[in-house]
Amino acid sequence: MHDYALLTTAGLESVALDALASECGLRASALPAPTARKGESFGSAGGLGILVASRQEPLAARALSAPVLQAALAVVVRCEVEDGDVLAAAVGSVSEERWRSAMRTHAAHAAPLPPSAPSFRIASLRAGQHDFDSRALSSALGAAVSALQPSWRVDLEAPDVCVLALLVNRSLLIGALLPPFSPRKSDPLPMEPRQWLVRGERAHMRPHRAALLARLLAPASGEVLPCSPRLAPSDASPEPSPGILAIEAALLASVTAHSVDLDPAACDAARANAAAAAPRLRGRVTVHCGDAARLGGEVGLPRASVDCVLADLPFGMLHARLDVGALLSALAVLVRPGGRCLLVGNAGPGGVGRGVAAAVVKASRRYPPGAWRVVRQTACASGGIACEAVQLARLGEAAPRLGRLEKARGKARGKVVLEPGFGLAAWLRLSRGADLTGGVGPLDEEEEEAWPKWSLADVASHTTPEDSWMAVRGKVYNVSPYLRYHPGGVDALLDAAGTDATALFQQHHAWDLI
Repeated sequence: MHDYALLTTAGLESVALDALASECGLRASALPAPTARKGESFGSAGGLGILVASRQEPLAARALSAPVLQAALAVVVRCEVEDGDVLAAAVGSVSEERWRSAMRTHAAHAAPLPPSAPSFRIASLRAGQHDFDSRALSSALGAAVSALQPSWRVDLEAPDVCVLALLVNRSLLIGALLPPFSPRKSDPLPMEPRQWLVRGERAHMRPHRAALLARLLAPASGEVLPCSPRLAPSDASPEPSPGILAIEAALLASVTAHSVDLDPAACDAARANAAAAAPRLRGRVTVHCGDAARLGGEVGLPRASVDCVLADLPFGMLHARLDVGALLSALAVLVRPGGRCLLVGNAGPGGVGRGVAAAVVKASRRYPPGAWRVVRQTACASGGIACEAVQLARLGEAAPRLGRLEKARGKARGKVVLEPGFGLAAWLRLSRGADLTGGVGPLDEEEEEAWPKWSLADVASHTTPEDSWMAVRGKVYNVSPYLRYHPGGVDALLDAAGTDATALFQQHHAWDLI
């Protein structure tokens, strides 16, 4: 008997099971997700959904390389460890019989081990309340494997056998990593094999997760599908997702997928990945560098020309809050009646998303009224972060015009044509990592205690284009560097320079900000 554990994204197990059954002919089952106590986060270990399958014959290579999988393991141990010494119980569960059975499954898929001194590595992910860390778990399991295989040696770089241990509360899974997945020294989890992923291995959007979301949206052949990734908020974060959503959608169906990103480097990477994937694509991928919330203007898509939208939020703005109302209003113009959107965002307070999914649901009732219906909300995870995929259906018989949208919102926003080179993308490139505050406020506006104390008399003396200050909601901003980039024009800001502009700001920006 060959026992397998197939890892995927937590919350999307049913999507993965359907894909495995329809695309690979594999029937598997999902293990119950662990329950976290209030305020507890399981991290990466809790972001994994586990599918299991037992078969008399080894699985076909097609099943192990299914796009919806993050890893495949030959099971050594799958059990609930008893209370008490959890570490000792985990190590004691690795019996010789179970180890030999897993190695037979591993041998059915992997290249033969070297005749002398094969190498191995232990990688562990742990979550819950334990009196030991992941390193201690790896060390103890390494000792157990060495006892079973005395001639084997440890190799962290390129082991012949990689053993992955997952311990969440009392739920334990130990298995040997199977091809086509290969271990990475920098991460307990392997990178999904994608020959076309030539740029962006540290991307936030994992390829298997993009494949799952594409299947959740289920685009049909011939549809037009804009895809936008979440942009990394800082250089220390994972890279932007270079075309991964669009490519996975075009691998799934014969769609016209538009990959949209504000980051020029991410767009270059997306073009390289799309070119590498071209021989395998069922559809077509085009890459646009611009604001995904302005698909009509910056990308040039006509009204009511879009069948469906797939986006990992927040996107379209670096170092800025996402205007959910403006996003849905813009999409209402572009998405045809009967079309749909799948918008994925953080599901809870704090973090990058600040409850983006809840804001999407709330804003869909108003921006614009009668345009959207929430079809379903699917809880899922991203690296252990609680997320939600919100699917919206586009209602109505015709796409509203922008003027009608603004009237429906009750807040007409006068916009001007900006000078070439002074659009939103240019502003984000200028402001990323640069200190444009002029000493008026802190670099991170979320640091409440870091804001200097200014009086309105101080503000009143800064009214020139070279030196413009204004107060908004009790905080003072230097808007001089932003004047030529402001969508409402330079004069709109200069008229408010030197004053408390809170009322004016709320008049034009009173939509949901998160």
